[in-house]
This record gives sequence, C-alpha cells and structure tokens, in this order.
Amino acid sequence: MAMSEEQTRSLIAELQSEWDAVSEVRAFRQPKSRRGQRFTGADAARITAIIGLSRHVHDTSPAIMLLLEHGHISAAVPLVRLVFECSLTAAWLVQSTDDHGIRAFLHSYSRSRSSLQKDAMEATTRVFRDGAPEITDTDPTPFGGSYDDAHRFGEICLDLKPAGKDAYIYYRVLSGLSHASPRVADLYFAPDSPDAGIPSFRPTPDQSFPTDVLAFFTAASMVWSARAYSYLITNTQYRNFLRRSARQLEINDELQLSERYWERHAKNEAKRRAEKSVNDD
Repeated sequence: MAMSEEQTRSLIAELQSEWDAVSEVRAFRQPKSRRGQRFTGADAARITAIIGLSRHVHDTSPAIMLLLEHGHISAAVPLVRLVFECSLTAAWLVQSTDDHGIRAFLHSYSRSRSSLQKDAMEATTRVFRDGAPEITDTDPTPFGGSYDDAHRFGEICLDLKPAGKDAYIYYRVLSGLSHASPRVADLYFAPDSPDAGIPSFRPTPDQSFPTDVLAFFTAASMVWSARAYSYLITNTQYRNFLRRSARQLEINDELQLSERYWERHAKNEAKRRAEKSVNDD
C-alpha cells in the first residue's frame, strides 16, 4: 500500500462525502448486460440489491472508522469483512449476465429463509414455533435455473477478476475474528512457554490487524461498491472520481467477470441448447 494510513483515512472521508452527494438519485438505468432491454421485475430486484449493498457499505464505513479511532480494532474486523463482502457482491451483481446473478442471489436468500423456518418449527420455545408460518420468502423455486451460485461467497470471488482466490483468502482471514474461535480467545492472553499452564492475561486485547490494513480494505470496498452503483447512474464526474481514488489505492476501480465465469456460462448455454434441440425433435 503506497498510501499512509492518514492519507487513506482522508480518502475515506472524501469517498463518503462524494457518495452522499450522489446517493439520492432516483432515476436509474439498466446494467450493461441489460442495456436497452425491457425493464422486468428481475431488473428491479438487481438494481435494488446493488443500491442496497452499496448504501450499506457507506453506512457501515463510518462505524469502522469510529471503532479504529477509539482503539476497538478487533471489534472493527467483522464490519470490515461485511463491507468487503457487500462490495464484491454488488460488483458481481452489476456485471452478471442477464438475470443469472440476481436469481442466484435471491435463491440463496430463500434457501436460508426456508432453513430458518424449518428450525423455528422445531424450536423448543413456543413463540418460535407459532411464528414459523409467518416467516416469508421461503420458496427458492422461482429463482432456480441460474448458471451462478451465490450461496458460497468463495464462488462469487472466483467469478471476479482481479479478485479470485486471493479475495476469498482475505475474506477468510477477516472471518477468523468474526466468529467464536481460538483466534478470538487468544487476543486476551500473552504468549508464554508451552508448560506454563494458563498464559498471562493481556491488560488490553492484542492488536489483531494493523489499522492501516483495515482502513485500506474499507476504502477499497467503498470504491468497488460505489463503482457498481455508478453503472446505474449517468454521472461521469463521479466515475472519474472513483477511478482517481482507485489509482491512489493502487487497485482496479472495477471488478470484471473472470474466464471461469464465462466458461461456465458457455458450457451451460450449450447444454441448454442441446436439450432444447432434442425436445424440439
């Protein structure tokens, strides 16, 4: 990272200010893969998802910076993980072909809601059992048939370049402090000799990540999510600002679909056409 932490923090403030100036737009256009085509419910769902994820990145980033400024570094890590995941998902959705991405996104959500409903029906607490039928969006059937998979974030990472496996490794490292784990417990103990028994307590938690790294991922996530949003509006000045910001961070301003993505789609499309030909005969 060429930028100092102070410079990154200054850029984050600028990214937030520029976002605030453009985020109230109410007229949106289709992403490139659907440009000029009839507007459908799937298009509305995709645009809504991209805007919502991008807004969440920018609403969460100030909380991250507040935690870092007050020394709550480990508490900031799950939020950095969240904005990183949201930004790459928004980039993936805006780049995805036709309605495959949004269908996979909604399919994954409905599967999760269905699982929640099933667990609620089997719960010990009566209020959960009684409320289970009221859980909505539990049918993934309308969103089947996509060539994409949004149920595992690693699949989304592999569908993007330059992201791929490296992006998923970053996510996994951040996840180490986002769940109950030995890594979380170790934050509160100082290393001792192997035969010392219970190690010494730390007066304050160990610094789990360098703060400049967390600030960098926050800034990068703001750029990528805002860049996805910029596909939906006609503000070239904002896009140019995001490109300049990306150059300062030494990252790509936009994430593209990987060869893996295109190969999968070509294979599935060929299979669909072959099956259609057999059925037509």
